[in-house]
Parts: sequence; structure tokens; C-alpha cells
Amino acid sequence: MMRRTVLLAAAAALACSSDTISGPPDGLPHAAALPGCGPTDGPAVTIILGADPIESTQPTRPFLSIKILEPLDRIDDHRWVIGEGATAMYFLDDSTGVLAAFGSVRITSVRSDSTVVGSAELWFPQHGRIEGGFTAAWMDVPAMCG
Repeated sequence: MMRRTVLLAAAAALACSSDTISGPPDGLPHAAALPGCGPTDGPAVTIILGADPIESTQPTRPFLSIKILEPLDRIDDHRWVIGEGATAMYFLDDSTGVLAAFGSVRITSVRSDSTVVGSAELWFPQHGRIEGGFTAAWMDVPAMCG
């Protein structure tokens, strides 16, 4: 019960923090956005934040993958809570990714060239808080659903 209370208090603190986050998360200065698939193969947008430039759908580690379970044309000017329309996984090394316990992602704009601008505030049990802004250029690659 105590752990749940602590997690809920931390989630509330993240949700109430400022919408203006200046720079990218520490160690993850590069960003890309690409089409993804939701849990029932519906449209989604995946945002990847990486240590190195993102040149493929399999970025070098470490990287953070945020999935918003909406199509690109429906994410502008919106905030999602992790577990309620969005998920996030952190891939530090060759091990399996770790799911964010809580947090949020906010998309402030989708530009005419499909670049996605926003910020994320996430908390991972093994890695702590990861927060920062991003400008993710759109990668027009096929979504691999199924």
C-alpha cells in the first residue's frame, strides 16, 4: 500500500509540472517519429529519442521509444498519460526494454512536414526520471503490424 501511495504521489508531481521543458533528455539528443501499430494493429505514432542519430527503425542503444496510440493527424496539441493512450520503453543495452511506470508525453505541434514537437516526463523503476523536449523529424517508413 505504501509503495502505491508513493507512486501515485510521484505521478501527480509529474502531471502538475510545467509544460515548458527546455532541451532533450540527458544523453538522448536525437529524435525521430515514425508510423507504428497499436495493440489491435490500429494506427499509432512512435517517437524515438536516441543517443545517436536515428537512421532506421532499429536505433542504436541507448534509446527511448514512446508510442502514442493515435494516428499522426490526431496527436497535435494533446497530452497522454502513460498507460492511457501511450506507452514508453527504455532500452539501455542489449537487454529487454523496461516499461515506464508512469509519466506523460505532450505533443505541442505537428508541423506541415510531419515533424512532431513535444516533451516527455517519464519514470522508470530501474532508471529513475527521464524528461525533456524533442523535435522528431518524420521517417516515412512502413508500419510493421501484425
